[in-house]
Amino acid sequence: MEKKKKKLDKLKEKKKEKWYAPKVNANIYINGLPKDITEFDLTEYFSRCGFIRKDPKTNTNKIKIYKDENGKTKGDALVSFLREESVSMAIDLLNETEIRPGYRIYIEKANFEQKGDYKKREAYRIDELQRFKFKTDVERLLGWNDDEDNEKGLKIVILKRMFEPLDFIVIIFIFSLLYHS
Repeated sequence: MEKKKKKLDKLKEKKKEKWYAPKVNANIYINGLPKDITEFDLTEYFSRCGFIRKDPKTNTNKIKIYKDENGKTKGDALVSFLREESVSMAIDLLNETEIRPGYRIYIEKANFEQKGDYKKREAYRIDELQRFKFKTDVERLLGWNDDEDNEKGLKIVILKRMFEPLDFIVIIFIFSLLYHS
């Protein structure tokens, strides 16, 4: 009985020390960024595609701006969203757009692969109160509650193909006539 338990523990430990790709990939990789870009700039620009994931321990946005060995930004970054659907929206809406004049960015779904030897990630624990707060914050952000006391949550509805470009020209023309008369 003791031998079986030791063997099982050894197998579990061996399995823990292997690199694995995430099951859900809600991350985008961006390149072509200006060298002076900040996490705040990226948060503002990419939050239009969805909620950016927060680190439960530090409560900061999960955005990584890559830097060289001297600490200078390289012009690429990783942004982690709460929902996987935000990745395709970011690629469709923001790929090959200018984040600033003269800085065209390129976005792709992040591809994670092991490079070099396996390094065990530093594990940290959050207490039950932090876990509960994090979970309720995520539910509040992603929830669609029609109660009047829940006015803070962001609700996004995307309407596709409602108007043709010619319709906008007609509407603008009518409004300009009404405004000037």
